[in-house]
Amino acid sequence: MHEIARLNYIQWDPEFTHKKPFEVHMDLPEEYPPKNFRVDEESHQIIEDIRGREDQFSLDDHGFCVKNHPLSLTNFDRETVEKQYFPQVEETLKAQLGSHVRVHIFDWRLRSSDNRKTEKKPGTAVDLNDPLTYLKPVSGVHIKVKEEHGSVSLTI
Repeated sequence: MHEIARLNYIQWDPEFTHKKPFEVHMDLPEEYPPKNFRVDEESHQIIEDIRGREDQFSLDDHGFCVKNHPLSLTNFDRETVEKQYFPQVEETLKAQLGSHVRVHIFDWRLRSSDNRKTEKKPGTAVDLNDPLTYLKPVSGVHIKVKEEHGSVSLTI
């Protein structure tokens, strides 16, 4: 079974050869743009439902794999995430990739589509230094990796 969807992609701009695409999550004076890119829907694409076939996909052959790991956490405050959740993530990744792998979680965020959690009062800014500040889900196709951070990232 599959779905047909139109996904949002950043549209190429020659400016990106010398300036990275950016989006600012705070109020700016009118003369400054909050982002320097445009997002457009592309043609229809097939999204395949792999439920029930998760074991047919491997990291080496497909670039991803599906592993179920039940969480023993119910509270996602900063201390719980960093002291309990991160070690569970590290253990799970090392079990899949090998004990020699170094796991470094360099960034994490809480995201929610619930507007009550993400709505900000006018004149207030998003505190990007506080990972407990809820951000809206990203609506465009993207990767969660920066060159300087290596090849794997985790979204909570």
